[in-house]
Amino acid sequence: MSLESEILDVLALSSAVTTLTGSRLRFEWPDQDTEIPAVVLTRVGGGRESALASANYFEDALLQLDCFADTYATVKALAVAVKAALHGYTGSAGSFTIAGVYLRNETDLSEKDGDFERRRVSLDFSVSFF
Repeated sequence: MSLESEILDVLALSSAVTTLTGSRLRFEWPDQDTEIPAVVLTRVGGGRESALASANYFEDALLQLDCFADTYATVKALAVAVKAALHGYTGSAGSFTIAGVYLRNETDLSEKDGDFERRRVSLDFSVSFF
């Protein structure tokens, strides 16, 4: 499995997250008719540590997790739940060993197109793993 899948599995273990999202934790960008609240994960950067000679080299990934909801209060509650589940996480995630997950940036966003309005909080996490 991919790191992204394993991180979504970590989120799925958080009752605070799944109480709001159910099983709506995914990779693909949601369409306008996608049921929300939801969390969408995108890998936006990363690479390997090339200076280490060990077989257990570290990799870094920059993951963007977008929280979507209909209201500001709900999207903020979802963002708090995602941060609580991931920030500072260490340990196993499937076949990966996570050395650390740390929040690097948080941005409040929203979309409005005619009658369509969706609240969004974008969270950027740095993940060190091997």
